[in-house]
Amino acid sequence: MNIAQQLFVVFFAICWGTSSNAWPRWKPFHWTFVFEIAQVRRRVGLSMLLLNICPIVYFAVVLAWLGNGGPAVGTLGVVQSLREVIRGVSPAFAVFGFYRIWFGLIERRSVLFYLTDATLPAELVGVEPTSDTLKLGQRWWRMNVLFGALYVLVPLIAVWLLQY
Repeated sequence: MNIAQQLFVVFFAICWGTSSNAWPRWKPFHWTFVFEIAQVRRRVGLSMLLLNICPIVYFAVVLAWLGNGGPAVGTLGVVQSLREVIRGVSPAFAVFGFYRIWFGLIERRSVLFYLTDATLPAELVGVEPTSDTLKLGQRWWRMNVLFGALYVLVPLIAVWLLQY
């Protein structure tokens, strides 16, 4: 692996781990109720797509793309070091973008993904979050999707501009 690939692997892992620390509140993978509650089923499906599959595919594509050229060893000058850091670190931030997009889609139609306090069965209070307890609204969903897309796309542009 070249320097940019090594940096990407490390920082992608860090960013994915950091991002996943925000997930417990939302219970994106609440497998316990996936066969009982339609909202949970939809939420798990969206989560599998945007929080698992998309990041894995993105990782594979970027890792392969970064493999086209670039130094693997040796002493680098300041400019070349900066180039490799930008190429390797910036695409790792896309993980935050996938989470932002997921969150924006959840906000857009929260009733598709969460029950309300009024519809939550009494035995699930405190176990399954609701759109009311999470204080989900539609007001900012577009901004979350927009900035999520920017987190995914802007680093790809940087890698493209700095390609060998």
